[in-house]
Amino acid sequence: MTQPSRTILIVEDSPEDLELYRRYLWRDREYSYTILEASLAEEGLELWQQHRPDAVLLDYRLPDLDGLEFLSRLQSSVQQPCLPVILVTGVGNEAIALQAIKAGAQDYLVKGKITPEELRLSISRTIATVNLHTQLQQQLERERMTRRISQQIHQSLEINEILQTTVTEVRQFLGTDRVIVFQLTSDGNGVVVAESVDSAWRAVLFSNIYDPCFAKGYIEPYRQGRVMAKSDIYDGNLTPCHVEFLAQFQVRANLVVPILRDDQLWGLLIAHHCAAVRSWQTMEIELLQQLAVHLGIALQQANAYTQLEQQSEARYRAIVEDQTELIARYLPDTTIVFANTAFCRYFGLKLEEVLGKSYNPVIFEEDREKVAQLVNSMSAENPTVTIENRVVVNGEIRWTQWINRMLFDEQGQFTEFQTVGRDITLFKEAEAQLRHSSERISLANAELAKAARLKDEFLANMSHELRTPLNSILGLSEMLLEELFGSLTDQQRQFIQTIEQSGQHLLALINDILDLSKIESGKMELEFNSVLLYSVCTSSLKFVKEQARHKKIQLTCEIEPNISEIEADERRLLQVLVNLLSNAVKFTPDGGRVELEVKMNSEAQAVEFRIKDSGIGIPPEHLNQIFQPFIQLDSSLSRRYAGTGLGLSIVQRIVDLHGGSTRVESEVGRGSCFTVLLPWHPANQDDFRLPETLLSEGIQQALVVEDSGAAASQIKRYLAELGAISVIHPVGNGALDVALRVKPDVIVLDILLPDCSGWEVLTELKAHPQTKSIPVIVISVVDERSRSLEMGAIEHLLKPLSRQKFYQALNRLFANVHPPSPETALIIAATESAQSPKVLLAEDNEANITTLLNFLEGHSFQVILARTGLEAVQMAKQHQPDIILMDIQMPEMDGLGAIRQIRAEIQTSSIPIIALTALAMPGDLEKCLSAGANDYLAKPVKLKQLLERIIQLLPQRPNLPPL
Repeated sequence: MTQPSRTILIVEDSPEDLELYRRYLWRDREYSYTILEASLAEEGLELWQQHRPDAVLLDYRLPDLDGLEFLSRLQSSVQQPCLPVILVTGVGNEAIALQAIKAGAQDYLVKGKITPEELRLSISRTIATVNLHTQLQQQLERERMTRRISQQIHQSLEINEILQTTVTEVRQFLGTDRVIVFQLTSDGNGVVVAESVDSAWRAVLFSNIYDPCFAKGYIEPYRQGRVMAKSDIYDGNLTPCHVEFLAQFQVRANLVVPILRDDQLWGLLIAHHCAAVRSWQTMEIELLQQLAVHLGIALQQANAYTQLEQQSEARYRAIVEDQTELIARYLPDTTIVFANTAFCRYFGLKLEEVLGKSYNPVIFEEDREKVAQLVNSMSAENPTVTIENRVVVNGEIRWTQWINRMLFDEQGQFTEFQTVGRDITLFKEAEAQLRHSSERISLANAELAKAARLKDEFLANMSHELRTPLNSILGLSEMLLEELFGSLTDQQRQFIQTIEQSGQHLLALINDILDLSKIESGKMELEFNSVLLYSVCTSSLKFVKEQARHKKIQLTCEIEPNISEIEADERRLLQVLVNLLSNAVKFTPDGGRVELEVKMNSEAQAVEFRIKDSGIGIPPEHLNQIFQPFIQLDSSLSRRYAGTGLGLSIVQRIVDLHGGSTRVESEVGRGSCFTVLLPWHPANQDDFRLPETLLSEGIQQALVVEDSGAAASQIKRYLAELGAISVIHPVGNGALDVALRVKPDVIVLDILLPDCSGWEVLTELKAHPQTKSIPVIVISVVDERSRSLEMGAIEHLLKPLSRQKFYQALNRLFANVHPPSPETALIIAATESAQSPKVLLAEDNEANITTLLNFLEGHSFQVILARTGLEAVQMAKQHQPDIILMDIQMPEMDGLGAIRQIRAEIQTSSIPIIALTALAMPGDLEKCLSAGANDYLAKPVKLKQLLERIIQLLPQRPNLPPL
């Protein structure tokens, strides 16, 4: 069966995103798509004018215009508020989303978070909304036009004026090339008595027309009220002579509706389309039929008034009684003196119940005052007024429209009012439905935006709250196992290894749960690049190599030589292979085998990954369950084999996001074979170019913007193992100044900083000409990789951080980054630590000593401790510290006296001193500064504030963490 077709215009300057959208749409089994592409907004607007697509997928940031400007230009050209546009942006922003919806867009999607299903649903929703709005708008416009023409008919007895108004309004509404009224004569000939025509086509007004084919074959069906709608006069269904006749008037498609007066064929209302073929819509045909009826009434009415001038009131009554519209005459005091049959029938009253009575009882009570005011507003200068009001018909409230006219006698004296009415309830309901639909759509869009924001916030908080403690647990476990704080006994090493393994298991569980949550909510981010198959397969085997060696399982890998690359998200493809290989090794008995095969599937135009094992197998009745989340087929297996039951579910969803498929074959006792098919496209060799920031000389110096002491120490230690000096900056403010001063080879940036967001720091760094080329690696618990890369970061690593992940990231930037041996690493780290600045801490309170000592050492300072003022003076002379933290209230000699003695000695006179005191009375600051202190902080001291003051006062050195 043929699929229904849609035309989609994609305005996108990123080839990668364009290819992704194409792939998502081509997977739709319900619709086929014609895709129009533009990389510039101006080009997109031209394609819109040429093709009028069903929907537009619009990138917010384009080289020539932004998305809002595009929407404004498009809206001005189509003159409608509801546009079939879906705005796509790289960074989620509710303000932009709201502006886009107000500008006429129907939906708002965030790049990197779009799934195939979400894209198809958004397009279907957009098309349905615009179609509904268009239908309602057309219905509304149709009703308005009918009302205008009806009003013209009842306000004027000039039939030529009525006919001209009709053809003008119809041509404008239909958007066609010519509309005429053709009046027939008794011999079958006729004359064009009214015309509205585009300037590009021949005018035929007042032309006498004779068509012998018309009189023979067409006039009789028109007498019977039939309509002729031809989308193409050359389709073979018209007689050759009639086609020849129409061709001389440049007609290509025509719509002909008979105009009947007194059940006799008076003429024809005709619409011509000359430029091209045209399929006439049912709504358009019904409109012309309705207008033809109104014209018949106008002709009858004009004829009736003509006869009224010549005949008696009785004849007038007979004519009016034949009308289908509601006609009545009434006096200024609202007394009805005449009503036709249609009027009585509509209100369910007998004529005697109407005549001599006021019209007020049938008017809805709340509308009576308005009706009275409008009737009283009529005058000789303004003898006509149209009133829309509610009436009560058999207990039901309905909407009506009344055209009221003042009638005058032969001497020009006002005698009575005449009113002609009709029911407009359906029109009012359509108007209310349109208004309600618009409100409902706006409300739904707001609710969707709110729900998406809440889900994003929940995932972000979940990731942060779970990963933050794990980062410390795994980082400290690693440091202990590397014996940075001293040797371990075998039992201590075993205990710490258990802690680390449990932490890694918990991290894997958290990753699986968060991955599944992101997939289910459509937030999984894929970054498509050309991936070397040998590299990704080798990496996946390394993850299970130790587990396989322990169980004496044979691992093999075979890759067809004719394929070397595939377009995929390398990180997620590796996750798929590792999950499948881990399962294969886990469920294969000792001494078994696990095979990884990669080959081309030419029929499906896909790369086929097959993971085969000789394991326990899966019963046939369970094969359809294994990809469901949290499913473990046998509770005994869950006790024997650790796992969450999420791995295969995540595998299937990642493969689906790639546009691929998964299947499994298995036999109990003989093993299983999992097959993954991923679409194959020829790889672009440009994708394998190394970053422009690749340096051959390696890392000499790095700036680490990180507020966690433990995380900063871990990153600093890894860099020290590579021989690099780290500058630690614990806050976001001032990071740009430090980068300008230090000129680091690489910047490591956290996102959740105490004073501002890391995104703000990244924006500043990439906006400044002297720092925009410095590579930035984001390391954070915030899992928004695509946002980091889009804003200019070279890599985004998720905490908890491991040495392997960090070195892999650096290895992509610097040519000679090689992880050192553990022994060398310890020596380098120790040497780097020895170069740390020295702080003399003069403090006698044990709680304060513990807090400040741990904080300062955690930020790579060497701390010298003095417990009295006298000791502080002696220690300052002996160790020549870089800075002194001086408590004021101390035994033997208070802090003020110690500061004065230190300033009196030549060798210590220039050392910066920060005074710390629990006293915060007026004058304390002046006392400390006059004694010689450089700065003053009141207890309880804010540690980050203290660190800022220390860094500001220290002489600038490469290994300091300046602000």
